[in-house]
Amino acid sequence: MYFKFFPNLLSLSRIIITPFIAFFIFKNTFAAKLISLILFFIGALTDFLDGYIARRYKFKTNLGTYLDPLADKILILVTFCLVSYVYPEKIKIWMITVMFLRDVIITFYRKYLISINTTLNTSKYAKFKTLFQILVIHIVLFLHVFNPQYIILYNHVYLLVLLCTLFSILTAIHYFWINLYKNVR
Repeated sequence: MYFKFFPNLLSLSRIIITPFIAFFIFKNTFAAKLISLILFFIGALTDFLDGYIARRYKFKTNLGTYLDPLADKILILVTFCLVSYVYPEKIKIWMITVMFLRDVIITFYRKYLISINTTLNTSKYAKFKTLFQILVIHIVLFLHVFNPQYIILYNHVYLLVLLCTLFSILTAIHYFWINLYKNVR
């Protein structure tokens, strides 16, 4: 019975790990930057594991329904903010703001649907968006550790984060589309 909450502990660990990622990103040593990359990788791994364990062993809880996406948002958006602070010319704050607003809007939409006794159908593309964001952050942190000049000299990181922003907008539209369509039928 106690194992039922293990996925929630994994989600909570993502929230706990985030300040440590922040601490190490700003240290200007190779070892500290590498630790930030490793910590983010561990956080991303817990995202996969908590969902897998909850589905595989039917350990879904009401707390987990809210905690898992919240932990994802904290880990991803805070890390985007951190690398934006380090590389403001390549990772624009407006991009992160769009991603943040999308998450807020979808959260309020979910609460609205619950208030009218309807559940939010999850967009299959939203999982891809989250996976892509995690992949982009890994790339940025990897470059931050091993070749920060690459981020500064080339626009690849800018384009990747721009794609994250675009996917955020498109998945928000998809959420509204599939749930509006469901409620019209």
